[in-house]
Amino acid sequence: MKRFSKPAVWLLAAAVFLSAAVSGCAVPSREENYANPIFFYYCRSDPDYSSRTGALASEVRDLGDPNISIADILKQYFSGPRANDLVSPFPAKLSCEDVSIEDGIVTLHLSNEYSSLTGVRLSLASACITMTLSQIDFVKGVQIRTAAGTLSEQANESFSAANFLLQDDSSVNPEQTVTLFFADKRSGKLKTEKRTITYGSQEDLPELALKALFAGPTQPGLSQAIPEGTELVDVSVSSGLCTVVVSETFADCDTDTQTAELAVHSIVSTLCLLDDIDSVKISILNGADLKYCSIKKPLATQEGWIS
Repeated sequence: MKRFSKPAVWLLAAAVFLSAAVSGCAVPSREENYANPIFFYYCRSDPDYSSRTGALASEVRDLGDPNISIADILKQYFSGPRANDLVSPFPAKLSCEDVSIEDGIVTLHLSNEYSSLTGVRLSLASACITMTLSQIDFVKGVQIRTAAGTLSEQANESFSAANFLLQDDSSVNPEQTVTLFFADKRSGKLKTEKRTITYGSQEDLPELALKALFAGPTQPGLSQAIPEGTELVDVSVSSGLCTVVVSETFADCDTDTQTAELAVHSIVSTLCLLDDIDSVKISILNGADLKYCSIKKPLATQEGWIS
């Protein structure tokens, strides 16, 4: 999946009033006469998921006043598209009741009509708002709230343009969700974390899964079992056996039984869940074995490893 890059249009902040002005130098030639252009994002009436923006498309508007506020921009925006091939994802009578900004995060307090959106329509509406406001130079993220509170999809996070995957090229670059195993700080055993990876060939999956594992966990409460700085030297699969060669830094886990086992078992468990892999042979580049968890022989996942 490719991420959409926002158009080369900049909105410059005018402090205190949360107002914005657009620089016209990067706007396409057909908009050269616009004093203050911006791209308003809406839904395509006929989505094209092979295009750069998939379900979304934009139309340019001239905001006119260089000191226009974000609230007034949204008033124009929520009035809907002018082009016949675009449709608004927003409910009728939607309005912005308040706007605040802190450290580049714009918080929109929208009317309760926004609370009626669910599922895909909610995602599309949030994407459209974010893609539109992300053109403003000082906007690093968008938080959307209603009287009911912050959107459940956001929790305490803000949306940015990078959050939305708008183009579907999975037929060219397929994706697979893999299960990674990290150290659970509370139990001292392994715990899973799902990760979606894009691959070109099935043969690439073991290497890509290990690279994701070596990058570390994203969930709170989990920690990296593999020593920092460990590099993946080589990985190959033959007749159900996956052979993994790692750099000498991996031996830094060999300080006690628990630490060594977590490092070894995290690799073995991650790989053994992939198709065509039954066991894993880990080799350190210098040929050394581990004192607290021998890696001389191939290993397969054991039930007691996982919390």
